[in-house]
Amino acid sequence: MIKYPKSKDIVRYNKVVLDIVKASKADSHKVLSSSNIDRAVRSAKRARGDIEYKAAVLMKNLNQSHPFASGNKRTAYFSANKMIGMNKGYILAKRREKQLEMNKGIREKRIDTKGIAKWLRE
Repeated sequence: MIKYPKSKDIVRYNKVVLDIVKASKADSHKVLSSSNIDRAVRSAKRARGDIEYKAAVLMKNLNQSHPFASGNKRTAYFSANKMIGMNKGYILAKRREKQLEMNKGIREKRIDTKGIAKWLRE
């Protein structure tokens, strides 16, 4: 049975990533749209594919729907990573530069869900 993060977990992940990686002094932990978080989790649950593909759906939807005031890309990656960890028992160790590159590609809609899943598998 596949385990998914709950919306309240993703809200907590946003606080964690903002505490760990401050991009600017203006970063603030504030939920702008709970429904976008819920929608991202539902999309991952409905997606057909392996854990990495479902995590990619979650990551893409959180990244593009902008449910938080700050840290959306960091939270999206962290959430996908936690989902993989919940199901496979390990977390990913991706270099920060590659994460930034991937997140930029997602934001600019140059990288699709299959591309994200492939990157998560590498």
